Amino acid sequence: MDIGAAMMSGVVGVAATTIIHNMLPIIGLPRVNIAGVLGTWVLDPGGRAAVLGITMHFAFGAGFGVLYAWLWHQGIGTLDYQWGVMFGAVHGLIAAAIIPVLLHRYPRPKEMLEGPVTLVALFVLHVLFGLIVSLQYRALVG
Repeated sequence: MDIGAAMMSGVVGVAATTIIHNMLPIIGLPRVNIAGVLGTWVLDPGGRAAVLGITMHFAFGAGFGVLYAWLWHQGIGTLDYQWGVMFGAVHGLIAAAIIPVLLHRYPRPKEMLEGPVTLVALFVLHVLFGLIVSLQYRALVG
């Protein structure tokens, strides 16, 4: 297992899905302030919370890249896009369950969850993350 390639794949996945996530309002979907939610989980709302939140988001992405690679190297699934999508779907279901819990510290929780469409969008973004991680990791390690 190449930990550096796995971490890089996770960071690429987070970067790509963050760009897509920030474009959701263009098509009428709500934008969830990921940096704010994660940052206020640890700090009071403010500039430092946002910086910490985006740092946490990218660190989690790198960590999930390593987790996915570890699973593949343990023989759980194969390093292909189908298993990347499957890992992303499981990841997305877990995130959809955890995010509402994290919102208890966020100062404006109602803006974050505009009905089930927000959780569906976040689920789809995690599926895309899994797809991107699998493709990137495979490209790096062959």
